[in-house]
This record gives sequence, structure tokens and C-alpha cells, in this order.
Amino acid sequence: MENVNNEKNKNAVKWDSEGGLITESLLRSIYEDFLVEFSINKYNRNFFMEESKNIFSPVLPIERFYSLYWNMSNSVKMLNRYCEKNNIEYESVLITRPDLIFYDIVDLSVCDRKKISVPTHGGNFLFGEKPKPYFACYYKNVERGELIPWNTVVFSDQFIYSSFDNIIKLLTLYENLSFYNKIGVPVCHPETVLYYHLSLSNKIPVNTIDIVYEILRPTTVKVSNELLLAFPPQKDSLDIHSNTKQVNLPVRSLFIRYLKRVAKTILNQN
Repeated sequence: MENVNNEKNKNAVKWDSEGGLITESLLRSIYEDFLVEFSINKYNRNFFMEESKNIFSPVLPIERFYSLYWNMSNSVKMLNRYCEKNNIEYESVLITRPDLIFYDIVDLSVCDRKKISVPTHGGNFLFGEKPKPYFACYYKNVERGELIPWNTVVFSDQFIYSSFDNIIKLLTLYENLSFYNKIGVPVCHPETVLYYHLSLSNKIPVNTIDIVYEILRPTTVKVSNELLLAFPPQKDSLDIHSNTKQVNLPVRSLFIRYLKRVAKTILNQN
């Protein structure tokens, strides 16, 4: 997928033909024999803008959400075609994104495949803390008698695990967006849309699992510790380089301030 929402954005990732940042040869070199089917699609922004015109989005451009739903539905279509072509039946399916960093082993064997398993916490945390879910869902429609209680239900578009029969319900996700928008489901909030589509409409129960992960972004800090948090590198900071990583350390004056604080804390404790 070629992300060209902002061509001046140096952090934009381009999924392109050979010669781009993401190529078939690169994908095969990473996933080797585990990669059995894939598709690299060009992002047609005009198509999604036309599909989502006149739909309100207070955060990101609405066409980006439509692109997400389109990719999700079509990835499931690709999976379904592959299974039919090769006469394969999968017991379970994990839908995720390739830029997640997991800080512990995710044991999927404890998950009930009859349910949909999503993370309890989001993939944007600071200092290793587990924040309250930022993807809490809410929707009420009196005439339809439908309610997703506020601050009770959480979902995720980053990590979805369930049985093949449950995941295959996403085949119709994109084609239902116009209807969802018509009845007031906030299509600019993927978590609510996915919960409505899978759980409220298709009656699939949801289970949350406690995993620690984050999204690897171009701005992600590769190395962090309490010292760097207390004393962020200044313009006159000293850079220490290695072959694989760069660690920015405060200069001598900041170290002295830090040591004084440590000494004061120790004296107060005694």
C-alpha cells in the first residue's frame, strides 16, 4: 500500500513495486516459507475519498479509515480464496499489523477460539505502563434497540484473534459501511465499527487478553531509561554511537545534578 496522504511526510511508508521500501523480495526475505499469499496494493486515495465523502471525522481524514476497512475485508477475502484453492481449513486466524513490538510471548493457546480475543490495553504506552484502554467503544440507537455501553466494551483493530468461521465475517465489513454510517455507528472509530460488526451484529462474544506491545513508528524511542526521562538530551548533549544503536547521554553538568538528587534522597531516607 502506497501511503501518499502527505508526500512531504518523511515518516510516510510506501508499499510499492520493486525498488520501493516494501517489495515482494523484501517480504519473502523476512517471512520466508511462512509467507504463502500476499498482496501489495497501491493506495488510491481518490477512491476512498469518493467512497467516504460527506462523512464527518473529527480526527484523521475519513478516507484513511475507509482504507483500513477495505484492507481488512480484502485480506480476509484473500485468505478465503487461498483456503478454497488449496482445500485448507484453519482452526484460527490472527489479524494484526506487521509493525507491532511484543515485549513478552503471546500465548494464544489460552484463548477461546469461539470468542474474539483482543488486547486489554492499547499499543501506545509510556515507560512500560499499561494505560487504560483508549479504544473504549460506545453506541446507542433507541429505535433499533442497540447499545454498546460506554466505558465497558473495548476492542482493537491492531490485534484480533479468533476462529476462521468468526474472522470470515469480516468479508462483508467494507460493504456494510454505508449502512453503519446511516444508523449512526461512528465509522471514524474503527474499534466501535469492528465491535458492532463482529459482536453486536454477528453475536460473537469478545474476550480481552493482557499483552504488552506497542506500535513501532519512525518516532519510536529505541532506548529509554529513568535517567533519560529525568534529563532529556539537550542541544549540547554527548552522542555515543555504536554499530546498531545510538544512546544520547546528558552532559556532565546534568549528571552532577542527578547525583545530587540521588544523594539527597538517600539522606532523607536515613
